[in-house]
Amino acid sequence: MADQPVEWHQFTDEEKRAIIAEVADGATLSDVAIIMELPRHEVYRLVEVDAAFAREYEVARRVRTLRWEDQILEIAHDARNDWMEKVGRGGREYSAFNAEAVSRSKLRIDTLWKLMGAVAPERYGSKTTTKVDGTVTHTGDVKLDLSVVSDDVLLALERDLNRIEGEDDGSD
Repeated sequence: MADQPVEWHQFTDEEKRAIIAEVADGATLSDVAIIMELPRHEVYRLVEVDAAFAREYEVARRVRTLRWEDQILEIAHDARNDWMEKVGRGGREYSAFNAEAVSRSKLRIDTLWKLMGAVAPERYGSKTTTKVDGTVTHTGDVKLDLSVVSDDVLLALERDLNRIEGEDDGSD
């Protein structure tokens, strides 16, 4: 039997707008596929084959991180299940810390945070970058461990230093 070409779903502009709106509101592409009653691969493929849609989808993903920020705060502030009522010996009721519920909340927050870092690392990523503009002046002794620097690098540093010192003397 010969291979039959795959017939992909042809998304209308209205369907594309609906997908973007759902994603911006917090849905995943899997959620969207369920809502639209389509196989997931159809929705995933749309991102791969439609460049304009992919750009809009990327914006919607970034907007979704704002929704996730709200969810993190909601989860963190919701203490309803942190304590549960139990019945002890003799039928006496008491409140007990619900470690499972607190752990689940922590897992939800950590997962959202990691996803946010993947979507918008410049805003939510754990890597920090320090940018220094201008001149840094240091007085006093500077000690460097040059044992980890290769001979080639040391020679290049020496040439640069000699060139700089020659410029300072006015003899270039």
